[in-house]
Amino acid sequence: MALLSRLRPPRAFRWALPSLLALTTCAPTVEIPDDATACAGLQCTAGQCFSNAGQPMCRCGDWERNAEVPCHVAHFEQPDDHGGSPEDATVLRPPVGPVEGRISESRREGQYDLDLFTFTAEARHVYVFHFESAQLRPGGMRLLDASGRVVNTFLDTFVRDGVRSATRVATLDAGVWYLEVSGNGEAGTYTYQLTDLGRDDHGDTFAEATPLQDVHHQPFTVTHSFPQDRDVFTFRATRLHGYRFTCERPRRGPVPESETLTLRLLTASGEQVAEDSGRDGVPVAVGLEAPRDEDFFVEVRAQKDVPLLATSTCVFEDLGVDEHADGPAGATPLAPGIPVRVVLQTDDDRDVFSFTGQAGHVYTLSTEPQGFWGARVLDAQGQSLKNTNTRMLAFQPETTGTFFLELRPLEPAARAFQLTLVDEVR
Repeated sequence: MALLSRLRPPRAFRWALPSLLALTTCAPTVEIPDDATACAGLQCTAGQCFSNAGQPMCRCGDWERNAEVPCHVAHFEQPDDHGGSPEDATVLRPPVGPVEGRISESRREGQYDLDLFTFTAEARHVYVFHFESAQLRPGGMRLLDASGRVVNTFLDTFVRDGVRSATRVATLDAGVWYLEVSGNGEAGTYTYQLTDLGRDDHGDTFAEATPLQDVHHQPFTVTHSFPQDRDVFTFRATRLHGYRFTCERPRRGPVPESETLTLRLLTASGEQVAEDSGRDGVPVAVGLEAPRDEDFFVEVRAQKDVPLLATSTCVFEDLGVDEHADGPAGATPLAPGIPVRVVLQTDDDRDVFSFTGQAGHVYTLSTEPQGFWGARVLDAQGQSLKNTNTRMLAFQPETTGTFFLELRPLEPAARAFQLTLVDEVR
C-alpha cells in the first residue's frame, strides 16, 4: 500500500489531469493532400499522378508497362503539348496534317518528352503516319496497339535538303491504335500527318487469301499499298493440271537497280514450291503441275523500292493436263502445215513431237501468237542435232528419217500457243 500511494500523483495535480487529456484530444490535426491537390498544375511524362503522403508521384498502368515508358512528374521548359499515356493522347481523325508538334526540353537529366497520338482504324485499311523535322531524328516513332505493345511495321527514313523524314505504314485491324513520337534525347519542333489510304485489296495471311478460281485467264490488278506489302491468293489444284501465276509491274522511268516484285508458291503447310523475282517491266511467274488435288497459296510481295499504291497486273492460268509426252517415247506426231496446240505447264515441262524429215528439205517453226520458246531437234537415237529457239530454228536433214522436236519454256514466254511445222523445199 505504501508503494501504491507513492505512485499516485500529488493531490494538487489530480484535478488537472482530465482537463489536460481533453486539451490534448482537441489539438488540430495535419491533413495530407489528396491526389487532386498534390497533382494540381502538374503533368506526368506518362501514367497517372497520385499523392504519396502529400508528394506528387506518377504511377504506370498496364499500358505504360507494356509500352516500356517511364512514368515521372514532368519537368519541361515548355508545357507539354501532347500527353504520353492513352488518357492524355491527342485524338486524330484522318486526314490530318501537316500539323506542328513539339518535343519539349527537360529540366531534369535523363527525362524525355513523349508525344502520343491515337486514332481508330477500320479493318485492313492502310494508314500512313509521316514525320518531318530539321531538328529531331526520325527514328523515335512507334506504332502501338490498344494494350501498349509495339507493332513492327514498315518504317522508311531519309534526309532531304536538311529535313529528316520518316514514314510508318501499316495495314491494321479494326480498333484503337497509338502513334508515339519521341526526340531520341533531342528537343525541337516537327510536323506530322496521318493519312488513310483505304482498304488493302488482298489479305496478308492464308486465312485472308483471295480465291483465284473465278479469275482464270482474266488479268487483274494487285495494289502494293506500301513497300514490302504482301498480298496472298489461294486456289484448289486438280491432280496433273498445270498452273501458272504471272505478275508484271509497268516500268516508269529508269529500270530499278534492284528487284521490285517477288512471287512465292506455297503449300497449305507453308512449304515453298517455287519462287521468282524481277524488276519493273519484266513478267515474274511461278507455277507447278499438281501431284494431287490440294490447296496452294501464292504470295505477291513488293520490295522496298516500290512506292506507295503501286500496282501490278497479274494473270492466273489453269493450263490443264499435259497433252504431250516429255520424251521421244509417246511423242505426238507432227505433220507439216498442221497446227498443234502446245501448253508448257511448268518451267521444267518438255513437250516432244515426232516428224518425218526428208533429205534436202528445210524445216522451220511458226508459232501463234509469236513467241520465244526453246527448240531442239533429235535423231532416232536421241542425239541432239540442233539446239536453238523457235524463231531461229531451220533444220535440214542429211537423210530421210524420223526426227523429234523438243520444246521447252524460255522466260518470260507465254505458255500456250499454236505450233506449225513448216516444210520449205530447197
